[in-house]
Amino acid sequence: MKEQWKPVKGFEGKYIVSNFGNVMSIPRTYTNKLGREYTVGGFTLVKHDDTNGYDKVWLGDSVMKSVHRIVAEAFVPNPNGVSEVNHIDGNKKNNCALNLEWVTHKENIKHALETGLIGDCAKKATPDIVRAIRAEYIPNDRKHSTTAIAKKYGLSAGYVWKIISGDKRKRVADKEDKSDDAGRSD
Repeated sequence: MKEQWKPVKGFEGKYIVSNFGNVMSIPRTYTNKLGREYTVGGFTLVKHDDTNGYDKVWLGDSVMKSVHRIVAEAFVPNPNGVSEVNHIDGNKKNNCALNLEWVTHKENIKHALETGLIGDCAKKATPDIVRAIRAEYIPNDRKHSTTAIAKKYGLSAGYVWKIISGDKRKRVADKEDKSDDAGRSD
């Protein structure tokens, strides 16, 4: 397959994207706010990982977009008008157009569960893990942040935050503590 290039949706004339997942700026001259002319050469944009492991690129000074979405918008037909892009092989770094498909949110979650990209957090976060997470979390400390703890236990940072801030997992841990107390005869 040969690499093909198309304009990035919403940034036509400034950036192009390839069916292999590369994003480039288009050589151009522009005038800044002070009236000075600048020439920008064509170069491949640097990809950055987001917190979920997806490749993102900066388009201009203030817009960061997911590479897989840019590729899908340019190369993958979306006849049903669905809103999410799925990596067919489950590899978040494989942004080739042939590896992408448009899906509903429900289809995306189902695929992620089937391929093991996400697990059943409720089963992973046992009451012991819930207690450990709460004990380890230290606000404003990178080594003990929700993201670091999530990686350690194989959970999402959002789920770890729910544990720390007290959702239903707290009630499960509390119930177990009470049942432990009920079995004791002090």
